[in-house]
Amino acid sequence: MKKHTRLKKRHSKLEAKYRKLLMQQNCEEVNTSSGETQSDDLAEEEEKEEAVNEEEEPQSPDSDIEEEIDWAALEESAEEYDSESDKNDEESDEANEIRFEEGTPVHEEPKFIVFFTNLLALFSLFCFKCKKSEPRVTMKKRGTLVIVNQHCSKCGDYCYEWRSQPNTLGGKHAAGNVLLSFAILLAGASISKVLLVFRHMGLSAYSTRTFFAHQRNFLFPVIISHWETYQAGLIEQLKDMGHLI
Repeated sequence: MKKHTRLKKRHSKLEAKYRKLLMQQNCEEVNTSSGETQSDDLAEEEEKEEAVNEEEEPQSPDSDIEEEIDWAALEESAEEYDSESDKNDEESDEANEIRFEEGTPVHEEPKFIVFFTNLLALFSLFCFKCKKSEPRVTMKKRGTLVIVNQHCSKCGDYCYEWRSQPNTLGGKHAAGNVLLSFAILLAGASISKVLLVFRHMGLSAYSTRTFFAHQRNFLFPVIISHWETYQAGLIEQLKDMGHLI
């Protein structure tokens, strides 16, 4: 009897659980069906709105046709730009005109980069001594200095010599070489980097040994002498101001 009552209780519990599960399944089915209907309604409403918007926006018949370009206006603007650029070039030519006064120190003179072919074209025109045409031209380099020699059949070899730089320090050293070393030292630049730039550009230059020789023989003594002179002047000024203290 006890076993029978226990089985009845278990059976009743299982039936209750089964009913709960059925109720949950029915609720989920109802929710999904309602969600599907809502999503369908939203999709229909969106389609209706898109159709209304398409009807409200009129399509322009010329939308696919490219606008015509006013070539005449473009030509006029180009002509105006050319005239303005010509005026600017004329003004810049006047502003960039080189003016050199006599007696200007060597380090203040303007300096330029000249190509080999331009020098060759200039010095092969005629002999600068006898004016005979097409002399033979040879060139030698000494650091940043170039020496051009003309060889004329009438005047002979080495009839005319031209140097691209004046000499300094007693006429023994090219001014450009010494000034380059001086500029590198004052700028705090690396001689190896500067020479690398020159090498990439194809500029003629001296070696690092020449740079350090310039430092040792010319630049450092001049800088030390200038500093000693400046220091002595400051000391004299302080002596004169001694009675004010």
